[in-house]
Amino acid sequence: MPARLLSFLRRIFQLATLLGWLPMLATAHGVFDHSARVWIFPDHLEVTIAMGTEAAKVFLNDGPPEVLRAGLMQIAYPFPAQNAPRLFEIKAAGNPLTPTKTTVRSDGLEFNFELIYPRPDGGVLHLRATYLNELQHVAKGSLVVADEYSATLAAKLLASGDDSLEITLPSPTAANETTASPVEIAPVSPAPIAAAEKNPLPAATPTFGQFLNLGVAHILTGFDHLLFLGALLIGVRKIKPMLVVITCFTLAHSITLALAATDLVVISSRITEPLIALSIIVVAVENLFRPGATSDRYWLAGGFGLIHGFGFASALRETGLGSHGTALLMPLFSFNLGVEAGQLAVAAVVVPLLFALRRWPTFARFGTPAISAAVMAMAGYWFLERTVLAR
Repeated sequence: MPARLLSFLRRIFQLATLLGWLPMLATAHGVFDHSARVWIFPDHLEVTIAMGTEAAKVFLNDGPPEVLRAGLMQIAYPFPAQNAPRLFEIKAAGNPLTPTKTTVRSDGLEFNFELIYPRPDGGVLHLRATYLNELQHVAKGSLVVADEYSATLAAKLLASGDDSLEITLPSPTAANETTASPVEIAPVSPAPIAAAEKNPLPAATPTFGQFLNLGVAHILTGFDHLLFLGALLIGVRKIKPMLVVITCFTLAHSITLALAATDLVVISSRITEPLIALSIIVVAVENLFRPGATSDRYWLAGGFGLIHGFGFASALRETGLGSHGTALLMPLFSFNLGVEAGQLAVAAVVVPLLFALRRWPTFARFGTPAISAAVMAMAGYWFLERTVLAR
């Protein structure tokens, strides 16, 4: 291998290490790496907390080792009840509730912790996602409260330092007499619980701006999506084809985002996540063996963009916010708008940088194959992580 190429590769590696890109890339992506849902039944409360493998391992030190090798969500393993407060906390009239049953399930990619609590007669419930205290560098997630028919009653976006919600809970008798009466909710405030019981709490719903920010955050932390787009662009040398590639990718993932978010087309993440990694490998191979096939990139951007759209949709659906009817329109539009805004912001930086780097003779000669090889290696690791290693 020429000494000039070795020197170039060494500089690329040093720059990536200095900026901390490699550690971040190894985590792939996930704005909604966690979520919590609370179901209110006439005789009990159910809490399900979903999170990825690395996050779940933090809470499985005392758990059954076989759950780490599980491959089916249908199998429920016992989870130590003493660890339940580390995951979630429910207080009624200021007193913490104790779960009567604690289990954990896994499909190899995601873990679901399930907690069953007795239902109080009424009053105010204080809900808190305590698991956020022990997770480092977690992305945003959601807390959704639903009734026994899975109709969403309350919704909140979770973040470190903003992990609580209060609901005014009607008595079981009143709930049975009028199931149409909504549970009124509000974010946690410093007001005393007694005051909340006297005055119904106003409904709290995420705003347009919050979903917009989530869309931006998802694409900016979606390193596999960004790597796919970057791999497409690095093989194009003119501005017009670059814009066509970006447009094809945008239109494609917008279509499947809408279809999947509205449940018209549903594909398991166990299928889409490996395919997303595979799409990056295909583009990297194209860069190595057919660097001049610009027109092929339009089809690659559009075809694989459809798959990436399912990845975006899974992130939006994880929130459980506005999951049906017209309630979905605002989250869907604002989230997708945020994704496009973040994507254009990245392109605005990457495209001029590529043109500037190509003026450097060493990059012009070795840049595309060297970066494509690195991209292929990273995507290959993700593919293994989401297939073989996940089992």
